[in-house]
Amino acid sequence: TADLRRRYPDSALILREQASRQLALGRIREGLALLEEFGARHHGDPTVLEQRIDAHLQLGEIDRALDLGRTLVAANPGRPGAWRRLAGLEEAAGDYPRAVQALDQALGLAPQDPELYGAMGYLQARAGDEQSSVLALQRSLELNPQQPEIRDLLTTLGASDDDVFTRHAADLETVVAEAEEAGTPDAWQGRDSAVLLHRMATRVSASGLGE
Repeated sequence: TADLRRRYPDSALILREQASRQLALGRIREGLALLEEFGARHHGDPTVLEQRIDAHLQLGEIDRALDLGRTLVAANPGRPGAWRRLAGLEEAAGDYPRAVQALDQALGLAPQDPELYGAMGYLQARAGDEQSSVLALQRSLELNPQQPEIRDLLTTLGASDDDVFTRHAADLETVVAEAEEAGTPDAWQGRDSAVLLHRMATRVSASGLGE
């Protein structure tokens, strides 16, 4: 790779490859220097910025990593992942309010992302804001019920996730009555279980949970 760099000194691809190789070998300073050289030529590249952040974290340089995290969102303000990364860095630096603000920005860009609500819930729990944490975790479960770790945290916080499912629970008699009013195949008349399955398969709430 070094020989290729001498032959093609302006190749961004070769420069990134050499940086990645140095990092893989544990030569963090050397790899970081190459990434910084790349960054000087290509401002705002999210992949390289992420690599530089990781390198500084490995070196224990949280302040420098945080500066790059802010550069990352400034160059990519429309990427929820960039704001989530900044939130993690703000938290690592001990600034919980700024971390929450960064996750709020991410949620503004991706308001239906259950992982972001889960991340917010964990963050607020660590910050000691249990009430806000519970609300965020419950919203995460509404968007994606298949998260046992979220339920575990809610239990730890002394909250219940039952209301999430109560709001979406199906009332057998009501569902069957609605289906019969709407009209069902003649062969299904009187077969409540078949009608219920049909309704559950064809009606989906806005959050993605079957009604």
